[in-house]
Amino acid sequence: MKHIFKSCFADYMIGIIKAKRQLGYKYEEEEGTLANLDTYIVDNGFNSLSGLTKELCDSWIHKNKEAKPLTIYGNICVFNSLSLYMNEMGVMSYMCPYPKYPDCEYVPYIFTHEEIQKIFNCSDEMTFKLFNPKSPFMAMPALMRCAYGTGSRLGEIISADEKDVDIDNLLFTVHKEKTKNGKARIIPFDISLGEVLKQYLHHKRNVVKMPSEGWECSSLFTNLLGERLKKNVVYHNFIKILKACGIMSRGTRQGPNFHCLRHTMACHSFYQMSHCGIDLYASWPYLSVYLGHQSLESTEKYVRLTSELYPELIHKDDIPFMELIKKGGNDESQFP
Repeated sequence: MKHIFKSCFADYMIGIIKAKRQLGYKYEEEEGTLANLDTYIVDNGFNSLSGLTKELCDSWIHKNKEAKPLTIYGNICVFNSLSLYMNEMGVMSYMCPYPKYPDCEYVPYIFTHEEIQKIFNCSDEMTFKLFNPKSPFMAMPALMRCAYGTGSRLGEIISADEKDVDIDNLLFTVHKEKTKNGKARIIPFDISLGEVLKQYLHHKRNVVKMPSEGWECSSLFTNLLGERLKKNVVYHNFIKILKACGIMSRGTRQGPNFHCLRHTMACHSFYQMSHCGIDLYASWPYLSVYLGHQSLESTEKYVRLTSELYPELIHKDDIPFMELIKKGGNDESQFP
């Protein structure tokens, strides 16, 4: 547990965190939200042991006038989870009414095939005026191809060790404690990515001093000192590569950003499978598992994006699939 809880409700906060994690949830962001609530309770003198009150809820939820609707909605979810837990423990607590789920205005940026090739070429040619042993330039070409070739999240990629890559069998293992949803998965990848990773590891072992525990326990993507790359370093250099390609980023929340490689992989996969004779209706469940989504509904946005980007893939006589798209595709019972 990263935080120390000090308020009068600390025991209940610790209790719900432990309970959620025993059920398999990572509950890291929620722990941060509970820590924020805990600090607010202490700073504002809410010392009542009679339970969470409406007064506390309203004042905490709206303390930040500039908070976005999605942030407020998330805070209410965490507050109500704690209230429900306390009610089950016999401490009557206030349940805040849920507002309407905020509309998400973010639209992922999907790189074209030409842009992807340009990004790879620019990463291969990336140079620096001054030598910096902490620079990620040695790993960036392989790291970005790994992101596009496996559809993995940045956190999953940089947390991987060399032993998690099986080049002979073309498999990339993502452990459950390193994933967003707490779901482990083994990701098959193309032989071309296997060659890239093989070349990268060979070069890395000639440049970086071998760690004391051996290469298998070494971080997969490192700087020249053998240190595991950090998210902000990778992101910063990715933006530099986009700029060199003439692709302007509007920031983390606006895009295009590193996570758009995952979005792009999903749409390009749908496109490729369609050209191999597999329609979107049939390929949807496979890609959902490949990406590590908890439900088919999570993958549905990529179906919509693909159908918008490549309308020729959607045939007018494909009635079942078109009806599914119109409904939103959130009924998992429709799939075999």
